[in-house]
Amino acid sequence: MKSTVCIHEKSVLEAASSGQWSEPLRDHFAGCALCQEGLQVANWMREFAAAADQAHQLPDPRLIWLKTRLAQRQVAAAQVLRPLEVFHHVTYVVVSVLLVACLVMKWSSIEAWLTHLNASWVALSGASGLASLFVLLAGLTLGLLSFAAIFAVCAAFAKE
Repeated sequence: MKSTVCIHEKSVLEAASSGQWSEPLRDHFAGCALCQEGLQVANWMREFAAAADQAHQLPDPRLIWLKTRLAQRQVAAAQVLRPLEVFHHVTYVVVSVLLVACLVMKWSSIEAWLTHLNASWVALSGASGLASLFVLLAGLTLGLLSFAAIFAVCAAFAKE
């Protein structure tokens, strides 16, 4: 059974750290794999400890304090503005409900206007070929405006 500990390992590590090697210890070190590995591990541990100290240096305490104060002010501002955000959401809902109610109550007038407009467009399209292109462009414009309005309402509610 091979030994996993060398009796000279402690002396080798002390000599390596101080830089004072004796001739018999240097000869032993040259032939002992355990002492060589021990020195490699000790060197690696010293480098690791030095790197760990450098990597975990704290920033300036004034900077930490300023960041904390800024975070506190942002939280306070958000608490103050919260009722205003709720008011905006309630306003969007009320306006949407009123718009739907207006459309429902005035639907007969809107339907009559659309019928009259449809008859006018049919007469106009029979008179010229460009009227159908205009109708197409007007329909596309109204469709895009509808999508823009829907996305605006969704974006307003998605801010939370």
